[in-house]
Amino acid sequence: MIKRINPLFLVGALFLILILLWVGVQSTRLNIEQDRIDLANYEAKAKGLKDLKSSWDSKKTFSKINSIISGLNLKSKTNLKDSPGKIYMDAKNLDKKQIDLLAKKILNETFEIAKINIKRIDDKNLELHIEVSK
Repeated sequence: MIKRINPLFLVGALFLILILLWVGVQSTRLNIEQDRIDLANYEAKAKGLKDLKSSWDSKKTFSKINSIISGLNLKSKTNLKDSPGKIYMDAKNLDKKQIDLLAKKILNETFEIAKINIKRIDDKNLELHIEVSK
């Protein structure tokens, strides 16, 4: 007596295998799509960090401050000193408008300002001392 396998059993087993394969493929496809989204997020964060690093670059800080002073035509009234850890800027005999413009320009840049001091000399003139960390 030879036992034969029921063809419905074979079709059912084949159908079950196909369903399991289809579920596996769909799961893998969803994982790949999520990985693509994660990669795009990581790339955006990396670009943002690169931009921050370049904007906070200490090598460019001195030249940025120098260009601000030059742009406002205050070279003769300011003293800019570059030391290993900090940049010191002293501006003397500036009127209120010049102090306002200079302070706005410097405060709107991405500098790590360690100390800022504004001192009145007389009714019209002021002094500005700024320490910028590198």
